[in-house]
Amino acid sequence: MKDFLACLPNVFVVHDDYQIVINLKEPGICRLRIGNRDVYEPGYGVYRTERKVHKFTFPQKILDTACSYTVFFRGVTERKAYFSVTDEQEEAETFAFHPITKEDDIRAVYIADVHGNYSPNNYPAAERAVAAFGEVDFYIVNGDIGEIETEQMLVEINAFIGRISRGEKPVIIGRGNHDTRGRLAEQLPDHIATDGEKTYFNFTLGPIGGLVLDCGEDKLDNNVEYGGVNCFEPYRAAEARDLTRMKMPDAKYTMAISHVAFMTNTAMHGVFDIMPATYEIFGRALNRMNPDFFIAGHSHRFEFYPADYAGSKIPHRYPVIVGSRLDKDGYACTGLVLRDSSVTFTHLLSDGSQLDTFGIPRRGH
Repeated sequence: MKDFLACLPNVFVVHDDYQIVINLKEPGICRLRIGNRDVYEPGYGVYRTERKVHKFTFPQKILDTACSYTVFFRGVTERKAYFSVTDEQEEAETFAFHPITKEDDIRAVYIADVHGNYSPNNYPAAERAVAAFGEVDFYIVNGDIGEIETEQMLVEINAFIGRISRGEKPVIIGRGNHDTRGRLAEQLPDHIATDGEKTYFNFTLGPIGGLVLDCGEDKLDNNVEYGGVNCFEPYRAAEARDLTRMKMPDAKYTMAISHVAFMTNTAMHGVFDIMPATYEIFGRALNRMNPDFFIAGHSHRFEFYPADYAGSKIPHRYPVIVGSRLDKDGYACTGLVLRDSSVTFTHLLSDGSQLDTFGIPRRGH
């Protein structure tokens, strides 16, 4: 990795675009080249030279065709109204990229609840668990990676994802409740995939279509824990309205991703059982879209609820998997294999072993 980079890049997925996020060690001019095309960050005609994080959005087909991208950086000695001074040499580094080109036996790892900024040892533990699944085609990183008090903590989140994906594989990312906590949590959207100001969206990736939801915090805004800095209640209400109009992409495989499994009693009880009418709207929208499965984290233990499970708070026509675990035995996550007839889930442990495997049939099989 070249010295101008603070960590490896990440290639995130939103709609049918990629968003490449670059973290620099120092502010300066940053741009991309993909094939013979230069890609620029939105800046209204002005390079954003006063920031160290940059996000580039472009259609997936551009990178899927080129299979590599180059990051360029030029330092700015002094930016002024007349005759700005920049470094004479522009630095560059090229990264390979591996798009999903197959229709069957597609492998992924679901990662949530790392809480790496709470305990830095959790990052290497999660990386070992991910490695236990071997070669994969894409990654799902779904919240509670860590609270965000400092700029370095923001970089550490992107660095963790970069160590897993090497900037070479697509990453689907969603936000968890702990990612909304801390002095600089409001800056997290600059470092992850977003649809404008929204951290929820649908997506396509090869033969896969899906939906990323964002439940925000897990208690009401007036909870004393938050000190009055949250306004998630109107955010969820707006998301519910959007979900009534949103469509699941027409794809061979479909999934819904949410940090919180809002339809379960495990996630929604006591002080955490919030906005039931709003979450019922979430549930009706997902039932209409009817994904192959719904996968979540948050509860820090593995759970499985079959389609039409009678014990759920909100009816769901699809199976629900809680795919991350964090307890006294350490960190664990879940590997997925998408096949024509079924989806297989394997629980992965931080000692490099695999705990168990189970499958669910796909609709029509």
